[in-house]
Amino acid sequence: MSIAGQSAIADELYENASPTGEPVHTDKDGRFQIEGVVPNLKFWVRVQDKRTLFVSPNLDDKMIRAAETLDLGAVHVKRPG
Repeated sequence: MSIAGQSAIADELYENASPTGEPVHTDKDGRFQIEGVVPNLKFWVRVQDKRTLFVSPNLDDKMIRAAETLDLGAVHVKRPG
């Protein structure tokens, strides 16, 4: 999974938000947590398995405030097309 912002500056911020560069993985229950989201800036989440990029409208155009937690609920993804 990856996150991206609404501009080149936001993309650069998100590129460096996770210094380890490690992707986010789900736990055994399919849950995940993303750290380093920039407050008050739109972002979206992309789900990818090897070379397949999955889509879900539940993961687009999200925004949080500082110290806020966002629960996406159950998210179902599908192959594009």
